[in-house]
Amino acid sequence: PKSVPKIFRTGMTATITVEANKKDDVLLLPSDAIIKKDRKSFVNIKTSGKNNFSNKNRKKNGTIQLHEVVTGIDTGQKIEIVSGITEEDIVLISDTGKVSRTPGGRMAAGIPGISSTRRR
Repeated sequence: PKSVPKIFRTGMTATITVEANKKDDVLLLPSDAIIKKDRKSFVNIKTSGKNNFSNKNRKKNGTIQLHEVVTGIDTGQKIEIVSGITEEDIVLISDTGKVSRTPGGRMAAGIPGISSTRRR
């Protein structure tokens, strides 16, 4: 601003949110759902196993198909899907990072390579 508002005082703090990009009505998936392969992005789609898709990008594997998608804005946690699937598709996501119970009732974060048990 060209001048400081009179309500501001020395030592005051503020929390702000900066939006670099914003889109409305987009399809978002958790970033964990995206599989990167040969500079392309894919997702696992659940199917009934009875469909005959003519799209060569859909590789039938029982009831799961690896399907190519075009991605857009990536926040690091969620990623925009520009094309390749619809909101009616069921996307399967790896359970890496999900919380699970461990022996003794402790909670484990499921992060590969990191032990969550404490030694006393």
